[in-house]
Amino acid sequence: MSVELKVFFKGFVQRSGPGILVSTVLARGLTFFASWLALKLLPGDTLGLILFAVSILAFFIPFAGFGASQGLLRYGALRGGCKRKRPFFYKAGKKRTCLFLYDYGVHSGFCRIFHAVTGRG
Repeated sequence: MSVELKVFFKGFVQRSGPGILVSTVLARGLTFFASWLALKLLPGDTLGLILFAVSILAFFIPFAGFGASQGLLRYGALRGGCKRKRPFFYKAGKKRTCLFLYDYGVHSGFCRIFHAVTGRG
């Protein structure tokens, strides 16, 4: 058992595991801090509306890229050198930029219609 554990930790360290672990913990900590700060600064009804919108967006985020990020991570890592990895990076970047601009346009239009209908704004 201890030999298997040593092999596991050796592989973990060789594959940049500590860096990924630190970045994950840091991201979770900063997310918690941002949520706490929003809770302290925003009134309850506004925060509730924002959290409702975020929960809806969080549901649709995995569908946004149709697996482009996962494909980049998987197949980009299999490429040998930096020159062979660049086309994957640029292709995913172009798709993400187009998707962001489309989402921004749709969201802006929806917000204008919502404010016109409800009279909020």
